Amino acid sequence: MLAKLYNGDLLTAHSTAFALQAMADCSTFPDRLKAGTTGSWKVAHKTGTSGTWNGTTAATNDVGILTSPDGSRFAVAVFLAESRSTSKDRAAAIARIASSAIRHYRP
Repeated sequence: MLAKLYNGDLLTAHSTAFALQAMADCSTFPDRLKAGTTGSWKVAHKTGTSGTWNGTTAATNDVGILTSPDGSRFAVAVFLAESRSTSKDRAAAIARIASSAIRHYRP
């Protein structure tokens, strides 16, 4: 879906531009995907978090489009389910996935 959004296959050109800009401007949870990238990478993303009940958080998410310094892009979607970890630990896990993705990126 992220690739289709970026390629303009889901919405009008105006709506696509709006959605991608909103994702680029996303300021929630900078400790997730954004924290796993270096300053030369750009992240357009959308975070999500459910409530916690009896010490278990049903869902912690971050999905986005990562843009490399050379302008290449790829989508990353991370969904953590039924976690008893702290919010900080869940965010760190998501950041590690982003870090691994860019570390293994080959233009």
